[in-house]
Amino acid sequence: MSRESVVVSVQASSAVDALAGHLAWGALLDRDVVVVPPPLTWLDGHDRFEVLVASGDRRLPVQRFSPRSVLVLAPDAEPDGGIALVRLNGSSDASAVGDCFDVERLAVLLDAGGSVWPLLEKAGVVPPGLLDAPVPELLGPIVEREHRQRDKLVSRAPLGPVPPHWLCWISPRCHCV
Repeated sequence: MSRESVVVSVQASSAVDALAGHLAWGALLDRDVVVVPPPLTWLDGHDRFEVLVASGDRRLPVQRFSPRSVLVLAPDAEPDGGIALVRLNGSSDASAVGDCFDVERLAVLLDAGGSVWPLLEKAGVVPPGLLDAPVPELLGPIVEREHRQRDKLVSRAPLGPVPPHWLCWISPRCHCV
């Protein structure tokens, strides 16, 4: 994964980590919009899902977002060739591909019909070959990044003997301080 690349994975919310939770690949179209290719079977399930966004820039955190809404776009002639646009419940820090494609060219391709995902590849909206991306190769390092991220959230400090009235000072119910 290069410094500029962004990994986007639709995840089962209940999964223990990114590898176990992977449902589908996606691409960050805008800071708060992800495009997901067919098949869209992950939408048929009753499990909750979230979207994982990991920038190739390791200084940025791995982020997880709940969906705000999902719009499915499919040509009438090919309903199974549709895509899902997932609006995130927040904005990602990662670079979106939306800055790198020509909207007018995309509109011309979509008007021509056919399966939507190959058209998005042709227009440069999504990276080619994303559907064949190896899950363990891309998400394995992200699992480790998320573990390190969580480890940094917890600090431990020796307490030693508890000073008199210490618990009263932090408790809103205590009136001795």
